[in-house]
Amino acid sequence: MNTYMRLVAIVLLFTVIHTMHAQERSAATMEGATILSGTASITSQGSENSDNRYTVLSLVPSLHYFVSDGVGLGGDVSLTHASQGDASATQIGIGPKISYFFDKGSNTIPYLGAGASFLSQAATRSETDTGWRIKLGGGLLLRKDHLGFVIEAGFLLDSIDRGEWTGTVSYNTIYIAFGFAGLFF
Repeated sequence: MNTYMRLVAIVLLFTVIHTMHAQERSAATMEGATILSGTASITSQGSENSDNRYTVLSLVPSLHYFVSDGVGLGGDVSLTHASQGDASATQIGIGPKISYFFDKGSNTIPYLGAGASFLSQAATRSETDTGWRIKLGGGLLLRKDHLGFVIEAGFLLDSIDRGEWTGTVSYNTIYIAFGFAGLFF
């Protein structure tokens, strides 16, 4: 029975792969195309113990260059500012990413991606901290000709070395962001 299940799984895998490649793909995600996009998100968190809200604003410009049909290589630059009362921190990140776009020729293109970034963070206490980020996510690119609207959700894992302040601190974030895209093909 185990051999039979393996054979069924292999046949299903090849069927799915063949079906994905048999679909007509739009020029927006074909080899040589480029997508320049940017997303933004804002959060504001309150507490019953404090009048100061914790507010975070993030902007993430991004670039994908399609090295083959559906496979985009590129990078992100993340700009984040967080504040609460008199304290604030600004974080800048930059790094590579890879994404696969499940383009079947429609104007709605789902995608999955992963990336890594180097982080630099300056806080009110005037020290600069460094670290790294792993980003896993996916979304939808809703396009009309050469313009698009992006809806993205994912998971961030950050590790920041705060030196003598508190040592290395890790954060995990689940996010949803919205933005716009320009498609060059």
